[in-house]
Amino acid sequence: MIKKAWRWIRQRLEGQLARHRERAWHRRPRFHPARLNDLRRTAQLVQIFGSDARLTLFKERVSGYQEKPSLENYLRLRRDIPDAEIDVALFGGLDPLFALAEELVKHGIDPILVAGALDASEPAIDELSLRLMECLVARGKLSDTGPGHIEQRRNAISDTLINYLIVIMLEAMEWNESNPIVVPSSLIVLIRDRLCGEFPDLRKTYLSREARDRAALLVANRFRPDETLSVRKLAALAGTSRGTAARWLADPEFQHHVTLCRKILAGEGL
Repeated sequence: MIKKAWRWIRQRLEGQLARHRERAWHRRPRFHPARLNDLRRTAQLVQIFGSDARLTLFKERVSGYQEKPSLENYLRLRRDIPDAEIDVALFGGLDPLFALAEELVKHGIDPILVAGALDASEPAIDELSLRLMECLVARGKLSDTGPGHIEQRRNAISDTLINYLIVIMLEAMEWNESNPIVVPSSLIVLIRDRLCGEFPDLRKTYLSREARDRAALLVANRFRPDETLSVRKLAALAGTSRGTAARWLADPEFQHHVTLCRKILAGEGL
């Protein structure tokens, strides 16, 4: 009874600590780099950072990141002063949009739509994401052979343009602090396609391991420890190929998992 009470108290305290850390993380001050050079706010900034030395260090790290916005410089900024953040957008503004207008129109992308995405409009971000998907689907259907196929592929939308438009949509969400938005599902689908595809190798590995562990549970439930398990029986039980079943049977981890499942089914625990 006492152990249960202490366990309950510990869980409550751990939960409160986790919520406190999350609230502290959300309360971190966030700065646009230009605000750090406002002399009228120096006293306020010193109070926020706790000392002149910490404020000076933060400014140095921000300056280093602005000069070269690399992963290394951003990590140095965040690790040296972990309780403050800056706006990291690099590509915002309408000037780049004007420069890209001709290329956008070429691929059937309305520059006004991109301007809306730059203004962090959720419907515009959603529609731009869908339009980029359409461009990718059309590009994927282009033939690799036949008359003019090289020219067709050369005129198709480039990964460079797609990735750039994704980044400016993400950056627009960052500076739109006064009206936080929900990330449209279409943008998530588009980013996933760009980064790893719908069925990346890591997911294949996970699903393969899950199928193997599920098969081990079936074996533990259907076969006695002294019963012979053949490749054919395992393949039929798990609904997999004989080649996969043979790999599982030869895997010591599979055999170990079968043993663990038998203990659990027998009520012995782990």
